[in-house]
Amino acid sequence: FKDFTVSSSWERFIAAVESACLEWQNAGKNALLDAGAKRVEDLLDLYSVHTEISQGQKNYRLEFFFGERSSRHGAEDWQEGLHHLQLWFGVHDFVLIAPVSLSGVLLDAPEATMLLSTVSIALSNCGSSWPVFVPVHDPTRKAYMGIESLEGLSSIKFEADRIGRQVPIKLMHLEGLYDLFMSKLVCLLLRMFKDVPGLGFTMRLTYATSHYLFEHGPLAGEQGDGQDSEMVDTSLWDDNFQWAEWHSVEDPVKGMKISLIAVWRSRYVSNSFEMAEFENASTFDADRWMLRPLLTRYNGDEASGFTGRLRRLVKAFVFSKETEFMEDFVNVTKPELEKNVQSCKVPPTTVLDRILKDIFFQGRSYTPKAFGYANESARMIKAAPPDSLFGRFCLHVLWFGDCNIRAIAQLWIEFLREVNWCWEERQLLPRTLADETPDFSTCLSQQKLQMLATCIKLRKASDDAKGETSARKETGSSDAELSSSSKKTKLSSVDDNMNIDLFFNNEHRKGSAGPFGNSVLSSSNKPLHVPMTQTPPIMTEDMLEEREHALVALENSPTARIRLQSDILASDMAAFKAANPGAVLEDFVRWHSPRDWIEDDGSDSKTKKAKGKLSRRMGEPGNVWAQIWETAEPTPASEQRPIFDFTREGEKVLHYLETLKPHQLLAQIVSTAFVAATDVLWRTPGCKLQPVVERFDEFYAIMAAALAPLGSLSIQGRHHMSEWERDLKQLCAAFEKLEDAVAEAASLRQKLPEASESLLSSIFRCTEVDKQTQIRSYGVASSSAPLLSYRDREMVAEKLFSSQSVSETWEESLRMGNFLNGHEPLYRDVLLTCYEKEAVYGGGGGGGSKNKTKRSSSSSSSAPKRGCSHRMFACGTADDLQIALSSTSHD
Repeated sequence: FKDFTVSSSWERFIAAVESACLEWQNAGKNALLDAGAKRVEDLLDLYSVHTEISQGQKNYRLEFFFGERSSRHGAEDWQEGLHHLQLWFGVHDFVLIAPVSLSGVLLDAPEATMLLSTVSIALSNCGSSWPVFVPVHDPTRKAYMGIESLEGLSSIKFEADRIGRQVPIKLMHLEGLYDLFMSKLVCLLLRMFKDVPGLGFTMRLTYATSHYLFEHGPLAGEQGDGQDSEMVDTSLWDDNFQWAEWHSVEDPVKGMKISLIAVWRSRYVSNSFEMAEFENASTFDADRWMLRPLLTRYNGDEASGFTGRLRRLVKAFVFSKETEFMEDFVNVTKPELEKNVQSCKVPPTTVLDRILKDIFFQGRSYTPKAFGYANESARMIKAAPPDSLFGRFCLHVLWFGDCNIRAIAQLWIEFLREVNWCWEERQLLPRTLADETPDFSTCLSQQKLQMLATCIKLRKASDDAKGETSARKETGSSDAELSSSSKKTKLSSVDDNMNIDLFFNNEHRKGSAGPFGNSVLSSSNKPLHVPMTQTPPIMTEDMLEEREHALVALENSPTARIRLQSDILASDMAAFKAANPGAVLEDFVRWHSPRDWIEDDGSDSKTKKAKGKLSRRMGEPGNVWAQIWETAEPTPASEQRPIFDFTREGEKVLHYLETLKPHQLLAQIVSTAFVAATDVLWRTPGCKLQPVVERFDEFYAIMAAALAPLGSLSIQGRHHMSEWERDLKQLCAAFEKLEDAVAEAASLRQKLPEASESLLSSIFRCTEVDKQTQIRSYGVASSSAPLLSYRDREMVAEKLFSSQSVSETWEESLRMGNFLNGHEPLYRDVLLTCYEKEAVYGGGGGGGSKNKTKRSSSSSSSAPKRGCSHRMFACGTADDLQIALSSTSHD
């Protein structure tokens, strides 16, 4: 079918443009993104699609720019990351048409008008109001012509041009820019207003340091005392940080340029004199101060820091499944191991001795408070505290040799030798709490070492007691003399009001720890005494699991099951009988399980006997407690068979550690090493910045999920190893980002010690966004730019923009003004807006209530969509000025 209604070439050109625009409009933004719309380089929220259309012998590139969020942009809020057309004219989605040529601009004004008319007609036929622009003149001028159709007969015309090199002196100042804008508007406004209206005014000033700071110390320029900058040692910048004990890090912030942005918003001016006042105003009076740092970073070695060591540890863990014993990696006997282990290097014995000294001997000075976590989130991972015995060992594993499997095995064997020596010589284990039961939230090796520490303490106490007994026998003292001496000692501590006869009558009690309040026995008026009982058995997680399995196995044998559970109860009953001769079960229940004793109204005031009865479960015939009570013989705890055999349990712990399979040991080392390394980073000054804290919280959650399988007691070595390797490599990548962030935050804190936490947090966020998006044109998004309080403004002005004298050789008229400690703005962006009475007052340029009027009903059809009827955007320096003008026409 041939359409004869588009007979001319221009009509066919319009039809082609209309077809392309209609296709983009009907597809929608989401479909265009899915179809491969490309993001415009350096911009956060701008994408483009294009097509080429021929007109005669010329080809034109028609390009549609759009953002994911539909909203008007403008300089009122000084949003960053915008296309220059968006910033100059306040548009969002727009169309750009340009010739396919080397210059990409139009030198012929009639051709530019023809293209604008063509696209405008096509957009009108599509029912679209996208603004359209055409580049004109010389490419270096960044000149544009454009038009946007509004409702009715209204339209907005756009015009932009650049003045380079020789900017008129008048236009270097705000007063001249005001006069320029008014001269453009006077012919349009005189027919609608008797007087020229006031203008809305906003301004942004950008100051920048002329060189990179911090290159020779905390602050460049602080060495005014004549000190040679080459003598300043920058290699030890991290000497006081926590990680310095293990490794040194190159300063990640070698230098930093600072761009300071000062913004005046929502001002209203009525004449050029008021504009001149703004040029002489203090920069401290600006509404907002923002920093936009540009860092020069050191690209560290991939294997440096904790990250490289953790990656090697993961490789050792994957390889650990190849054998059953750690000794096999040291004394290689298997041919399949020799090929992979023979290249592994082990440090000399001097290094090994230094490490063992740090772990065992220097650790004896640690206080119990040190054996914890700096960040409580670490308790989500089944590992050992960083400063504990096993935690310290795991940290040294990372830095012993090349963290290969052979070096790890050698260090583990020597570690066990020291542990065995502590056991044989009754020396308390350092970095281990011996007075607490094993913490089930830690890894099993840590639980075993904690249990061994308790066994060593009990063994030492037992040996000391035996030594005292032997010493007494050697002195030849008789039992009678010892007994008499003991009684005299007790009598000296008895209260004068106590009945001494009653005291001597109670001497046949054994193993008493003292009266139980004012309670008396049910069968007599004798006081009820608290017995000294045995220490309950100490169990690690695997022992508790074995006990539960044994109880399940004895499910069909109730008697044996009860006996297994009642060994502690029987011991307590025997000790109670020894301390309270003539006591009955009711007396024991009143002391041991008060909830099972139901009291009556009260007790006899004379005999102090308690009136009550046993609970229902205790009073049932054949009750287990009653059975055990009947069979229990009065025996003090000191004469009973120990419930917890510390010698046997200590030997079992040593056997467990010596026969621990390599993959099970490495699994615990991996978990503890990650936790310990993260703990070291958390203790670093500067990591308490809010964005860094958020990264730590996120990493702890990732680490807990990734390391959860390694904390299982039944971990198998030859299954799922590939999956664990993949997950652990991903965890290493996440840790690397965290480590880099901590180093950068610590460096910023060191270089800006007087900056507030909020300012440093904002700078850190800003540099992180800049590092990810690599925005070069206008920096990072305004939401990431740090806003400065007045206190921060003083610090920034004093430290980063120190006072300098204005050169007297320059004429004052050749400088833009608005000096900050003598520093002239690097760039100045000015926005002037004018609002017609028919337009809805609003937008970000301000103006006062003088121009705020309601829209008349007669002009509703021709009124523009937005309140800003005319606007001029000017940006640049004293040597380069860009002017962009947009004006509304109702023709």
